[in-house]
Amino acid sequence: MIGESSNPPRTPFHPAFSVNNIKNLIPILLDRTDGHYASWMELFNIHACAYDVLDHIKPDSPHNKATRAVYLEEQFNTTRLDSFSNINDYCSRLKNLADQLANVGNPVTPPNQGWRKRPGVEDFM
Repeated sequence: MIGESSNPPRTPFHPAFSVNNIKNLIPILLDRTDGHYASWMELFNIHACAYDVLDHIKPDSPHNKATRAVYLEEQFNTTRLDSFSNINDYCSRLKNLADQLANVGNPVTPPNQGWRKRPGVEDFM
């Protein structure tokens, strides 16, 4: 038609499409064994809820949570002091495992928690 441009309409370019390596922009690597994972997860959940996107994120299936809980309980129950250089590292590991168990809906309770005497700890009690 006369007077109309033959160019297609311009679509806006979103900056997210120009990211080649996200690690260059976000230098933090979250690891479930890291002590800060629980606080990052809570912060993420707060923001996801505030922006109303939580329902768009697929949750862990109950099967995966149960499997993860069994694995973490095994790790918790077989952790020995003689595998660590000092008691602080040992206690940090137990605390980390307890936090991870709580995150999958299987919190550590006093009967199976580190309240009982654990192998190799009696010398420090």
